[in-house]
Amino acid sequence: MKKEKISKLIDKAIFGLKSISCIMKHDDVYFNLVPLRRDGDFVLAAIDRDFQIDGYVIFSIGDVRSAETKGMMYDSIMRSEKVLDSHTVPPVDMRSFVSIFGTFLENAIPVSMDTKYGFYIGNVIKVGSKKVKISHFDPECRLSGMVKLPYDDIYMIYFGNRYTEIYSKYANVHDDAKSEK
Repeated sequence: MKKEKISKLIDKAIFGLKSISCIMKHDDVYFNLVPLRRDGDFVLAAIDRDFQIDGYVIFSIGDVRSAETKGMMYDSIMRSEKVLDSHTVPPVDMRSFVSIFGTFLENAIPVSMDTKYGFYIGNVIKVGSKKVKISHFDPECRLSGMVKLPYDDIYMIYFGNRYTEIYSKYANVHDDAKSEK
């Protein structure tokens, strides 16, 4: 699907607050999203999981393989269930990766990311001109070290979702308990 067609579909969805399904270039899994804002190539969308909003994701239009609307019935159900009535658009500066990660660093917002080399979750520690440094938590909620991720290798940035929030909460508790010993 051409980038121009994807851009138009996303812009229409933002204007009409409608749900879309996207398949990303890096993954064959589809994502149900409600695009909320676009700044250049970056899109900020609410993650729609079974008619419930579960946080947000930022991605580049260039990373979308295909996209389609969920349809009138789906959007009608979303409105009837008032899924988007209390939605807010997070104030993330989306001019560049530097400004995006700067927002997360300034506000101490934990993130998780799909990258070329796998999935990472943690807190932003430092924002550089070409890469971001995060404290990465392993599957046992232990700090496994600092990871520098080049912006070119990042596909999707998740925040405010249940998984990232809860996992980060317990990883931070684990780190606090470890430092008290």
